[in-house]
Amino acid sequence: MNTNDELLGKSVRKYRLLADLTQEKLGELAGVSLSHINAIENANGIPSIEVVVSIAEVLNVTMDQLFYGSISNSSGYLMDEFNRLTEGYNVEQKRLVINMASAVWEQYMKYTKQEG
Repeated sequence: MNTNDELLGKSVRKYRLLADLTQEKLGELAGVSLSHINAIENANGIPSIEVVVSIAEVLNVTMDQLFYGSISNSSGYLMDEFNRLTEGYNVEQKRLVINMASAVWEQYMKYTKQEG
C-alpha cells in the first residue's frame, strides 16, 4: 500500500459519500464489483485507468479530484469547468452567471471583512 493508493481510496470514499452512494451502488453504476470498490477505498487494490475514469464519471468529479484530493487551480481547468457547467447557455445567460458569481463574491468579501 503506498500513499498514492491511499489518497485515491480516501478520495473515492469522500466523493462517494458526498454523492450519497453506497459502495455497492457506486460499483453497480461504475460497472465494477462491490469488493473492487472496497479494495480501492482501502488501498488494497490498484484500479485500471478505465475503472478510475468510470468512477470519476459516476461521481461527477475530475481525475485530479480523485488522484490528488482536490481540483486543479489552473485557469484552464476553471474555464473548462465553467464551459461544462454552462453548456447550452447562450452568451447572455453565461454573462448572467458571471454577474451572479461576482455579486456573491462581493457579498462574501464584505461579510468576511466584518467578521475579521
